[in-house]
Amino acid sequence: MSKNQCATGFAVGHIAGKKTIRRYDNGLLVRREVPVIRFDVLLQVLPPEGEEIILNEVVNIIFELVRQGMPIQSVSFDSYQSVALIQQLKQEGFNSFTWSSEKPGHYNSFKQMIYDGCITAYEYAPLLKELRELERDSSGKVVKPEHGSKDIADACCCIATYLATRPIPRDIEVLPERGASEVVDPKGHVLSSTERGAGVQVVHSDNMWRDREESGNGTGDVLDMPFILG
Repeated sequence: MSKNQCATGFAVGHIAGKKTIRRYDNGLLVRREVPVIRFDVLLQVLPPEGEEIILNEVVNIIFELVRQGMPIQSVSFDSYQSVALIQQLKQEGFNSFTWSSEKPGHYNSFKQMIYDGCITAYEYAPLLKELRELERDSSGKVVKPEHGSKDIADACCCIATYLATRPIPRDIEVLPERGASEVVDPKGHVLSSTERGAGVQVVHSDNMWRDREESGNGTGDVLDMPFILG
C-alpha cells in the first residue's frame, strides 16, 4: 500500500477462462494451457491534498465489495505497513498475505501474459497510462518515470502473477487461442469481452514498459503495451 502522501493502487481480479498458448522451445512448438485473468475493479486512490491515505478506509472498500456480493477470497499487500491489516483480514476469514511486484521476474511474467492475450479489463485510463510509461533502469528493474506512478500497474502485476500460480478450475470457460500478433494497441479499441467465470478472486492493494537506454539525457524509447479490453 502507499506511504506518506503517495497514491495507492487497488485492483480486483479473477481467473475468467483458460486458453492454449504456443511457444517455440529449442526449435520445438510447445503448447501450454494458461489462465486468462480479468480485472473486475481498478482504482487509483489519491490522498487528500497535504494528507495521507488512511489504510483502514481502503480495507473498508473490500468489505463493501463483499457486502454487495463479490466473492473475494484472498487479499494481498506489499510489505509496507501491511502486517496489522493482514492480521485483521485473516480474523475476518480472508486468505491474506504479502505479494510484491518487486520480486524478480514478476513484471516479465506480467508483460508476457499481456502479449499472450491472457489479461482482460475494462478501459481505465490511469492503468493504461502507467503501463505505457513504465521504464527499466540500468539494473533491469521496472520503475516509474520521473513524476509518474505505477501503483495500479503494481497491483495488477501482483494479481496476475499470483493467479498464475493457482490451479485453473476444471469447469472454467475455454477461450479461443490468440497469438501475440493479434493483440492490438489499447487506444480505445475493445478486442474481446469475457464473461465472468468461476474461479479465485483476489484483491491486491499496493503502494510495459519503457526501456530506459542509458544515454546522456537518461531517456529511452517508449514501448506501447498491448492490452485486451473487455
